[in-house]
Amino acid sequence: MPRNSAKVAIEWYENVLGLKRFVINQEDDPFQGFTVRVGSMGMRMFSSVYWKCSETGCGDAASKLKFVFAESLIDPNSGSSDQITTFIARHNGQPGLQHIALTCTNSIKEVVRLTKANGAQFLSPCSSYYSQENNGRVIEAAGENAAELCKLGILLDDEADSWKTENTTSKLLTKVLLQIFTRSIFDNDTFFLELIERRGASGFGAGNVRTLWQIIQKRMDHSG
Repeated sequence: MPRNSAKVAIEWYENVLGLKRFVINQEDDPFQGFTVRVGSMGMRMFSSVYWKCSETGCGDAASKLKFVFAESLIDPNSGSSDQITTFIARHNGQPGLQHIALTCTNSIKEVVRLTKANGAQFLSPCSSYYSQENNGRVIEAAGENAAELCKLGILLDDEADSWKTENTTSKLLTKVLLQIFTRSIFDNDTFFLELIERRGASGFGAGNVRTLWQIIQKRMDHSG
């Protein structure tokens, strides 16, 4: 969405469809949203959630339908562009649906292997994402193998309150999410799909959001 337009859209969805504000992760401000900055570019994200009993509050909102609204931080009069402004330009100047996330109820690793074997193409993060200096420690604490996730291209992130001390020397993660994103499934290089496996986590990892932005932006820069 264009800069400073997300809140208007969110209000419409809340008033007309009954969506409720949903906090994306620990860095999400209830009023200003979650801001991602990479160099001179970036985006601001807000999330809303809908579930059948939203009026009465029954049921688990964290597991229901979520909408994420993302707006560019670029001034529309600056002449600069990023992946959001490019998306809008390719859709006749209008905001639209960038991707849909599909939940993996079993192992996302098996789903990725199966879909790759059937021709699916996924975006690949930089291998340094899986290093000890970056996400390696978190991956190991979640009981996963960094080399395996790197080979598959799966991202792993944790939530703020997800650490649990197992003994005096080690900690385990109790709330993590694993994600992977396909390449665009259409010729105009916009719409794509996401696969996600939640293990106690309800939001969207801040680190993974930044990584996805970097992957898409780098791919756009290389494609010209």
